[in-house]
Amino acid sequence: MDFVQKNQYNSVANEYPSIEDVPHSKVEDELVKIALADCTGLKVLDLGGRFGLHARQALDAGASWVDVVDVSQSMLDVGKGIEDEAGRGIIGWHLADISKPLSAQVPDLPQDGYDVVMAIWPFDHARTVKELEGMWRNVAAYMKPGGRFVGVRVANPYAQSARTGKYGSQFRDLEEIADGVNYECAILATPRFAFEATSMETSYSGSTEIPEKYGLCDVTVLHPKDTQTVKRDPDYWAMLVEDTHFVAFTARKK
Repeated sequence: MDFVQKNQYNSVANEYPSIEDVPHSKVEDELVKIALADCTGLKVLDLGGRFGLHARQALDAGASWVDVVDVSQSMLDVGKGIEDEAGRGIIGWHLADISKPLSAQVPDLPQDGYDVVMAIWPFDHARTVKELEGMWRNVAAYMKPGGRFVGVRVANPYAQSARTGKYGSQFRDLEEIADGVNYECAILATPRFAFEATSMETSYSGSTEIPEKYGLCDVTVLHPKDTQTVKRDPDYWAMLVEDTHFVAFTARKK
C-alpha cells in the first residue's frame, strides 16, 4: 500500500465510526456475527481491523483476546480510545501493512497462533494481485491448522446496490485498471466521508485460487439474503439481494 492510501485512512479516522449508522453496516455486522459463530476462549487476529469494530464482535462472541493490525495509526488510536473507556484491555493494537510480511513488522505476533483470522474489507484495498496475495499469505501464516477465516469483500463493484447509495455506501468514478477496478467509496453517514478503494477481479469474482494456494479450503459465501435484517424487510433490501455489492465468506486452514 502506498503513502497516499495510508494517509487517507488517517484523514478519515475520526469520522469512520459513523459507518456503523448506515444501513448496509447492519447487514454486514449480522453476516460477520454469523460467520464468527461461537468464539468462546479463542484467540483472534483481525487484519485491516481499523478501529476494532469487528474485533469487538469477536469479543462479544466469546473470544479471549484479539490482535488488531492496521495500516493507519489514527484508526488504531480511535479504537484504543474506545477500549480504554470500556476498560477491558483484551485487544492488542499493531501498526503494519498487511500486504507485506507481518513477521518483519510485528515480530511479537505468533505465527500459527490464532484460532480465527478476520479480514473485513482489506482485500478491496489491494492495488495489485501481488498485494492481494501478500494479504492472503499473512492470513494463512498466522492461522492455526484447522483454524477459521472470516472475511468480507466486494462481490460486484458495478452493482446497483452500491452505485445508487441506497444502503449508505456509494461507489463512484469507477476506473478499470490492470486486473481490477479503482473507485471512490463514499460513506453517506453523518458526517459523510470518502476514501479510495481498489478491487481485484480475482477477488470480487469469488475465485478461490489464491486462498487455496496458501492452504485454505472449504470457502463458503454468506449473502445478505441470509440475514434476519433482510428477511424482516425484503422490499427495502430487494436491490441488495438481487445485485449485492458485498458478501461475507469463511474458510478453513488445512
